[in-house]
Amino acid sequence: MANDFTPYESYRRTRTGLRLVPAPEPRLVERQAEETPLPEAKSYLLSTADGTIRTVMLPAGNRIEHIHKLVGSSGVDVVRIEDSHLLYADNNSLIDGLSSVADLKGHPSPLAGNLLIVGKDESGGTASVSTGIDDVASWFTIIRPVFLPVFETLRESQILSTRVIRLDVRIERSIPNIIE
Repeated sequence: MANDFTPYESYRRTRTGLRLVPAPEPRLVERQAEETPLPEAKSYLLSTADGTIRTVMLPAGNRIEHIHKLVGSSGVDVVRIEDSHLLYADNNSLIDGLSSVADLKGHPSPLAGNLLIVGKDESGGTASVSTGIDDVASWFTIIRPVFLPVFETLRESQILSTRVIRLDVRIERSIPNIIE
């Protein structure tokens, strides 16, 4: 006579000593590991509007809140730089009218507003920058328009006067000025 049981049921029926026991309820295990507080992190703040870069310290506690304050936005984008640094930028900075932008070597899009450059640790978290401010400044080019007035000389009787007849635009490129 053929056996109509599934393989598991057949195995269970032949092994009479086996029985199904409900699993115990899972319980939460409290984490016992001590979390060591993060040290202050040295970082650089680049202002595209001023064309400057300076050193700032990220406090040990609540770094994300401080990053948002330094960048000046509640929404930030993160750009990885050379697997050892992170750049935080306002995710809406390219929407408004711009007086200047920054070009990051190797990055396809311009950046604007306040840019915060921090180091990256093995786990991908923020750490102190490992590169000097001179080298970090050389990664960026500040791009801004410069208006050049074109004048016309007017002669009326004995009076000479000038007036602006148009504004030409020149694009100026420079590395950020380092503020000590």
